[in-house]
Amino acid sequence: MPPPFGHPNYDTEHKAGKKKKWTDDELEKMADEFENWWNNPYNVWFEDFALEKKIHPQRLSEWATQNDRFAEAMSHADAMQKSRLINGGLKKVFHHPMCALILHNKHDIKTQPMILNGNNETIDDYIKQGDGQSKDLVTVERNDK
Repeated sequence: MPPPFGHPNYDTEHKAGKKKKWTDDELEKMADEFENWWNNPYNVWFEDFALEKKIHPQRLSEWATQNDRFAEAMSHADAMQKSRLINGGLKKVFHHPMCALILHNKHDIKTQPMILNGNNETIDDYIKQGDGQSKDLVTVERNDK
């Protein structure tokens, strides 16, 4: 079927749309660019790299399965992200609750409750036990005569 009057011819050579296959050379070049992107200390989120390159963020994980060099770059980037989030949260470069959220969900770092004694009581448990009982701790006698 021909295109409507006044429209350009259809893409019969399939040049439009998603690129079907990336060559190893292209992926290795992209891996180098990805590693260079990490030179900026404020680059933390992988998706930002993908969006700057005008590619879908899912391509990064696909490329890591297709190419060893890109998989190495992703592994290095994962370690860099973890380090930057921890250090950025501690030094207040980044908003620490957001760092904790990403570290918990992406890097499987969880906060551990602090154990007070061998009974597996946490500080929260100890506080709940004493809740409402603090008025009994203060017994002040006043001699205002």
